[in-house]
Amino acid sequence: MSLLRQLLEKGSQLEKTHPRIGLYYCVIGVFSVAGVNITIKYSGKLPGAQLIFYRSFVLFALTSFFIQFCKLPGYFKGAVTNRKLYARGLNAFTLMFTQVIAVRILSLSEFQVLSSLSPIFTGIGGSLFLGEKFLMKYVYTFLICFIGLILIAKPPILFPQMSATQNSYADSSLRILGIGMSLINAFTVANSGLLGKSLLKHMTNVEMFHYNGVFMTLLSGIQMLWTGVEIPTAFQALMLLLGGIFEFLGRFFITRALKTETAMVVSLIGYLGIVLTLLADFFLFHIVLDVFAMFGIAIILTGVIGLAVSKK
Repeated sequence: MSLLRQLLEKGSQLEKTHPRIGLYYCVIGVFSVAGVNITIKYSGKLPGAQLIFYRSFVLFALTSFFIQFCKLPGYFKGAVTNRKLYARGLNAFTLMFTQVIAVRILSLSEFQVLSSLSPIFTGIGGSLFLGEKFLMKYVYTFLICFIGLILIAKPPILFPQMSATQNSYADSSLRILGIGMSLINAFTVANSGLLGKSLLKHMTNVEMFHYNGVFMTLLSGIQMLWTGVEIPTAFQALMLLLGGIFEFLGRFFITRALKTETAMVVSLIGYLGIVLTLLADFFLFHIVLDVFAMFGIAIILTGVIGLAVSKK
């Protein structure tokens, strides 16, 4: 217990003395989100509502422990703050719901490519609602990473001889649904970051996504009343537990990064997730990476590293 408290205090001190530590938080968070996607793939054919319920319950349990351990208030009386919490809870449920559907239809890399369009929404929202500067280096980073995305996704309009479905697990009839869910996911990712940045002025990040866990557990539990319950195997239960832990770590570090970095920077660093999920596709699911994908990975890494080393 004392070690955990020391780690949290050390993190708070580093945020004051090293203003760009948020970049490291982002990287850890991106690794964790990639872990969530992998556990979804390995969870088999469990209903989507159950995947959300178990992950949310683990998130709720972990945040409850932290709130009790750190003696945080956990409850807020401000009407505006509570409305934002409810909105973020609904947004988080939508994010998980679209993620589960899209990842089951598309390959990990395809889902990551489409959902990673979120910086567009984040940049616009941050300028309009949070007063954040929309710097040209953000535009350059997005364009560089977008070129990498094009090489990885190989859309038929630009690569007519190369089918974009070659890395997909789904029939073409389901691809429209998977693409639509991925784009909605991109919007909800952006909205989550903007709401999180706003709420951090009133509470800690643990308290913030504690409410997400409560909200998503209730919503998915209600949904399970109609879809029924399928008992997971031991391996599926392990994947569900790991998924919840990765969910906690991803939310913890990404929301922590919002304290020292703009929402746009946090969103752009998320492009590293594409590289990670492509590698997961290759090593775990045996999906071949062609020359275009490899060039795409190199270009994305160039853009993200360039942003990271640039002056704040």
